[in-house]
Amino acid sequence: MRTALLVCYDIASNQRRRRLDLLLSQHGERLQYSVFELVVSDAEWGQLRQHIRELIDETTDSIHCYPLCRWCRQQIQLQGSALLPQTEGFVCVG
Repeated sequence: MRTALLVCYDIASNQRRRRLDLLLSQHGERLQYSVFELVVSDAEWGQLRQHIRELIDETTDSIHCYPLCRWCRQQIQLQGSALLPQTEGFVCVG
């Protein structure tokens, strides 16, 4: 089973931010400067969360992860030059 997630972040350090960008880009697609959409299995998400915990400074950095079910993803409204990532093969986990 694969889950789509929206990951948004605010990282204080340029070095940690670059590391997080690289990590997230290996698992999903950048939507905006500090926003990624990922489609991962439960096991991948568990490993990714552990890597994120090891990478960030919990006193200055913040990460927000929002699960996106198919229905929620179909309700997304875009404006301007925004494109919806092509993610397939995920199910609602809620």
